[in-house]
Amino acid sequence: MKRLFALTFVLVLGLSLVGMAQGKVAVVLDVGGRGDLSFNDMGFKGTDQAAIDFGLEMTEVQSTSAADYVPNLRNLSRTGEYDLIIGVGFLFTDAMAEVAAEFPEQKYCIIDSVVMADNVMSIIFRENEMSALIGALGAIAAYEHGLLRYATSKLRAIEGLRIIGEADQKAGLVSFVLDAVHPHDIGTMLDAEGVAVRPGHHCAQPVMERYGVPATARASFAMYNTFDEIDVLAEAIQKTIAMFG
Repeated sequence: MKRLFALTFVLVLGLSLVGMAQGKVAVVLDVGGRGDLSFNDMGFKGTDQAAIDFGLEMTEVQSTSAADYVPNLRNLSRTGEYDLIIGVGFLFTDAMAEVAAEFPEQKYCIIDSVVMADNVMSIIFRENEMSALIGALGAIAAYEHGLLRYATSKLRAIEGLRIIGEADQKAGLVSFVLDAVHPHDIGTMLDAEGVAVRPGHHCAQPVMERYGVPATARASFAMYNTFDEIDVLAEAIQKTIAMFG
């Protein structure tokens, strides 16, 4: 959520500063400060980029406590030097409302909150949309894991097939070898049956050499695959074994 917020901050701040080249912008941090590897750092990523893209002079002010919010905003406003003063975070809501009323000609921006004033731009995001995306990602992950478990069960039942790596929480893929068929031949035969797998070292040659595995065939599953397609995979493997047997 914080990353999405920061990207929104970069975009909206950039759009708001178009035509303000060579201007001055002040950014007031909450108590987390720069170096938090999260909210404030991502906010500063946007201002740093804006400085490069629009030729702006950026000033940062660190707040050591909540009591600093009003004085920091007020002192910057008194100078009359800044085209825009930004408060990063909802903790600035009350302070921003108070100071914006004192300096109606000064332009402000507050991130992650709303201040109802003509001289304040409020930048917020729709948390419900993030929740929907997280739910969708959870459903996709659960479905892909179901495909993995089903494929693992189907392939385990094939005589002469050995699955390489059976961690329960791994990604949706199964690497396997056949006793009498080289993985490259497996790939060719399955391709003829309309099944795409990847044979080879899978960028893991040192590990495979360590365990004496020359190569594997790998079937990968995603949200667009079906359980019926796994049945087709298993049938195609059985045909391959029969042909080479």
